[in-house]
Amino acid sequence: MARKYGALWYQTGICDAIMSSTYEIRCNKDLILGLVEFWCPETNTFVFPWGEATVTLEDVMILGGF
Repeated sequence: MARKYGALWYQTGICDAIMSSTYEIRCNKDLILGLVEFWCPETNTFVFPWGEATVTLEDVMILGGF
C-alpha cells in the first residue's frame, strides 16, 4: 500500500505514523517476567530497590516516537 498511497500519506503528514505501525516488536519473555516480579498491584507501580516507578502516557508517547 505504501507504493500506492505513500505520496498521499506524506502530504497529509501521517506517513511516519503509518510506517511505524508496521514495525514488528519482538517479545522478550525473560524481560517481561523480570519486570513482573517488581509489580505492585495495590499501587499499580513497579517497586524497585531505589523506589517506585510507573509508566505514564507521556513515557509511551516518547518511547513510541509519537
